[in-house]
Amino acid sequence: MHWRSLRVLGTLALPLPLQAQVPDTAHVVLVATTDVHGRATHWDYENDREAPFGLTRAATALDSLRRLYPGRVVLVDVGDLLQGNPFAAYVATVNRLDPNPVIDALNFLQYDAATPGNHDFDFGLDLFGRAVEAAAFPYVSANVYRLPRDTFALQRAVTIRRSEVSVGITGFTTPGVMVWDRAQLGDRIRVRRIVPEAGAALEALRGADLSVVLIHSGLDGFSSYDTTGVGPENVAADLARLPVKPDLVVVGHSHRQIRDTVIAGVHFVQPLPWARSLAVAHVWLARATGSGKGETGNVQPAWRVVRIRGDQVPLADVPPDPGLTRRLQAVHQQVRMWAGAPIAHTDDTWSARY
Repeated sequence: MHWRSLRVLGTLALPLPLQAQVPDTAHVVLVATTDVHGRATHWDYENDREAPFGLTRAATALDSLRRLYPGRVVLVDVGDLLQGNPFAAYVATVNRLDPNPVIDALNFLQYDAATPGNHDFDFGLDLFGRAVEAAAFPYVSANVYRLPRDTFALQRAVTIRRSEVSVGITGFTTPGVMVWDRAQLGDRIRVRRIVPEAGAALEALRGADLSVVLIHSGLDGFSSYDTTGVGPENVAADLARLPVKPDLVVVGHSHRQIRDTVIAGVHFVQPLPWARSLAVAHVWLARATGSGKGETGNVQPAWRVVRIRGDQVPLADVPPDPGLTRRLQAVHQQVRMWAGAPIAHTDDTWSARY
C-alpha cells in the first residue's frame, strides 16, 4: 500500500466501537465519483502536463479503501463520464475504441453501478449504447425511457450485496438533457421529471437494507433553461421530502462538493468533478427485528441504518495507480499527439476555457 495514500485515507479509518461490542452490526462503505468528464488519466491534454485529478489517481485511493474495509466497499458513478475533454472526444470521434477506454477504466476499478448524466448522450445514442453494453456493471435509471413503447431504457434499480447487507440502488438524470441533447435523443429517448418518477422507484427499494439514489441533478437551485414541459434541472433535495425516502443520495451535475448534508434525515454527498476527490459514505447498520414479510406482504429489511457519516478523499496528492496507468498508456499517447497537433497559426492571443 502506498504510504501517501495511507496518509490521505488515515482520517477515514474510523473506529468501530459498535461492531466490537455488538455482533449483530454491519458496516458498508459507499464510494462515489461523478462528472469525471473523460478524466481517465492524470493528464491535462490542453496543456500537455500532469494534472491533479483522474481515475488513475482514484484507483490508488480505492485500493487503499478496499484494503481498509475488505468486502464492504460499494463503488458507484453518477454520470457525465463520456464527454468533456480531449481524451473523451478522441475515443468518441477519432478512434472509436471498443470498449470505450473510460468504461474500460471503470471495469478495471470494479464499479458496482452507475447512472447516466446529460453529457453522456452528447455523442449520440449509439456511443452511449455501446458504452452500456461494454460496462461490467449495471447502468440504472428510473426516469430514462425508451420510445415509442415508453419502457425503461436501463434497469430501474439494482440490488448489491455486501456480506449480509442488501444495498438497493436507483438513479435519475436531469431532464434538462431533453433541451440540450434534443437532436441526439430525438424520438427515441424521453427523460422524465425526476420527482414524479422517484416515488415508485423508492417504493421498489423498500426491501433493501440500505437504499441509495444516484442523481445527476444538483442539490437545489435554479434551472438554466425554460422548464415548460420538461421539468426542473436541480431537484436532489426534493427526494428528502417524499413519503418514502432514501437513506443516502449521491449528487452530481452541479460540479460542487458536498461532504455530508442532512435534509430530513437523508444524507447527501457529492465528490468534486474530474475525479478530483472521492465521496465516501460510511454506513453502520444493526440487525432489524421483525424482518421478513410485513403485514402488507412487502419484504422487510433484515438490517436498519443506525448511522451515516460522509467524507471526502482528495486525490491531488495521491500517486497514480501503475496498473491502470499502463492499461491506458497506448490511447493516452494517441490523445497527446492528436491534441497537440497544430491546426493553424496566428499571431493574435486567444482565450479558450472549458
